[in-house]
Amino acid sequence: FGLFPCLKASLHIGNVVRAEIGDVKTQIVLHGDAMNTTARILEKSHESNNELLCSVHLIYRLELPKIFKSNSIGVVSLKGKEKEIELFSIEEEEVVTI
Repeated sequence: FGLFPCLKASLHIGNVVRAEIGDVKTQIVLHGDAMNTTARILEKSHESNNELLCSVHLIYRLELPKIFKSNSIGVVSLKGKEKEIELFSIEEEEVVTI
C-alpha cells in the first residue's frame, strides 16, 4: 500500500508499582510517578515532532550505541509537574560509507 507506521515513544526512569487486577480477565497495570512523567514526555514528543524523547534522568545513565545520537531539546515544563525537566531527542546517526 506504500505506507509504513510512524511511532512515537518516550523514556524515563523511576520506581513503578506493578499490580494484577481482575478475576476472570486479569490485567497487569503499572502505576507511579515515573509512568505519569513518561506519559507527559510522550505528549511533548507529539508537540515537538520528535519520534523518541528521553529524560535527562535516564540519558546520563544510558550508554547509547554509536549508531544513535542524543540532542538536548531544552528544559520544558510538563503538565501537572512542579519541576521543569530537560529532554533529549534520540536519533539515528547518518551512516556515510566511503
